[in-house]
Amino acid sequence: MAGCLLASGCGIARYPVLPAWSANEESALTCDQLAQEREAAQATQRRIAEIAARGDGGERPQLYSTARPDADRAVQARLAAVEAALQVKRCAA
Repeated sequence: MAGCLLASGCGIARYPVLPAWSANEESALTCDQLAQEREAAQATQRRIAEIAARGDGGERPQLYSTARPDADRAVQARLAAVEAALQVKRCAA
C-alpha cells in the first residue's frame, strides 16, 4: 500500500498550480510567447474546473477544500500578469 501511495498517488487528483513569474521572466517574453502563456493559463483554468467537476463520481482532489482556491488564485494571477505584459508591450490582442 505504501508503494502505491509513493509511486502513483493511488489516483488522487491534484490541482495544477502555476508558479508566479519574476519581473525578469515576464519582461523577457515576446508577444507570441505571452499569447502562448495566456493559452496555457486558460487550459490550466479548464483543467482545474474539470477536476472540481468530478465530484463524488471520480477522484477527489487532494486537500480538496484548500487546494482549489490556491490553484484558482494562481491561475488568475498568471492571467492578470499576462494581460498586463501584453498591454505594456503593446501586443495585438
